[in-house]
Amino acid sequence: MATMLYLVRHAEQAETPDEDPTVGISALGRDQSRRLGRRLAHVPFDGVHHSPLLRAEQTATETAAQLPPDVPVTASELLRDRTPMPEPGSEGEYTAAARAWLTGVPADERDPGGREISAALAHFAGQPDGHHLLITHAFVVGWFVRAALGAPVAAWLGLSPANAGLTVLRCRPEHPEQPIQLIGYNDVGHLSSGA
Repeated sequence: MATMLYLVRHAEQAETPDEDPTVGISALGRDQSRRLGRRLAHVPFDGVHHSPLLRAEQTATETAAQLPPDVPVTASELLRDRTPMPEPGSEGEYTAAARAWLTGVPADERDPGGREISAALAHFAGQPDGHHLLITHAFVVGWFVRAALGAPVAAWLGLSPANAGLTVLRCRPEHPEQPIQLIGYNDVGHLSSGA
């Protein structure tokens, strides 16, 4: 048996002049969410967990409407929008250009060393056997994938999942010595016009 994590970046956000966290998803985002839900309708989910930000909450609501009605949907602070930052002394793991770009990250999103996101991965990967849909943000998905692959710390910067893209990880909490397996990354087949 295994714990299966279905990671999803929230659907397309409504247009705003800046990155306003109080803005929800667009009409296209609602369509993306419904398509995702139809794609996953056969999965026996134990729960849908989402970031507390509105764009993730709305993605979860629209997606869950396509799933059986008994699947619980809950907000989780663990899935909040966070950006891994180099810790003091480890700045050399990032290029100068990446370090310069990271200086613009809002203080409330900074996650030194990816500690918060790593704690989220440990929490969800340690769940009993089952299926969990996690609706979160691009950098959280990228960090989970980087960790599963055992890739260098800054590798998350090269992973940019699409809105409503599906990434699947297989975890074996009863055998923590076994690595997390990446089953699929950024699958967007459900978003095609024929889906």
